[in-house]
Amino acid sequence: MIENHGMSKTIHSYNSEGIYLKSYRSIQEAHDDTGIPRKIISKYAKSRPPILLKENIILSNLKLKNLNTKYNISTVNKNNIKLYAYNPDGSLFKVFNSIAEGVLSTKISYKRIVKNANLKDSEILDEKFFFSFEPIN
Repeated sequence: MIENHGMSKTIHSYNSEGIYLKSYRSIQEAHDDTGIPRKIISKYAKSRPPILLKENIILSNLKLKNLNTKYNISTVNKNNIKLYAYNPDGSLFKVFNSIAEGVLSTKISYKRIVKNANLKDSEILDEKFFFSFEPIN
């Protein structure tokens, strides 16, 4: 496959600090893994400087070990959303700095995590986790 040719645009993901996370063979593959709409990925992957999306992830057609070595990172949404993941017994599993980070770590889709985190009484997803945007006392 030819990189960045036609429908198979290689997309590289970085965390909010600009550290490389992983690469995707196409915009569709990046969408499937992160849940971020293809139109958004396409629009912001070619941004210079790279843009920190509201999901607290950077998707770019640039592949560098660390984006901060060359670019100052801009942001689409300055509100950093914390995502709290809990084990079925209610104990804290992990606090994620973004929804996308939670998607990548738990392999649960963006839409399912957001829906679950917005529920008053969260359901356990995939018999593993439930989510909240606020810490649970």
